Amino acid sequence: MTTVTKTPVTYLAAVSGAAGSSKASPGANSGWIDTGSNSANAADGGDMGLSITNGSSAPGVAPTILLQWSPDNGATVYDYQAFGGDTIASSINTTTVWVDPGMRYLRVIGYGNTTNAVTFGATFSGVTRA
Repeated sequence: MTTVTKTPVTYLAAVSGAAGSSKASPGANSGWIDTGSNSANAADGGDMGLSITNGSSAPGVAPTILLQWSPDNGATVYDYQAFGGDTIASSINTTTVWVDPGMRYLRVIGYGNTTNAVTFGATFSGVTRA
């Protein structure tokens, strides 16, 4: 019998993303997190919850939150899934993305908003089997 466990790992805990950031220089960045079998965050795939929360003064351009993966701790980077916010004051935009097994290093970045800061959040609920 296989036991499946999901363990949540926070990637971005309500990180404020300053206005005027870009993909090359994101306003929010989780850094690379190892999901390999020998890491503290070992996982065989899982769900990544992503959120963007606008402040009471909306951004002029909608922000983007992007999940990226790497086979080699960031030397090679692949975009996996992007999600866009909106330009409505105080709105909350969320989505969930399935992360395939085998994606060893993951990170989340937030960028693209103008005029006003937004808040980015990301939590990975990784699956382990015993």
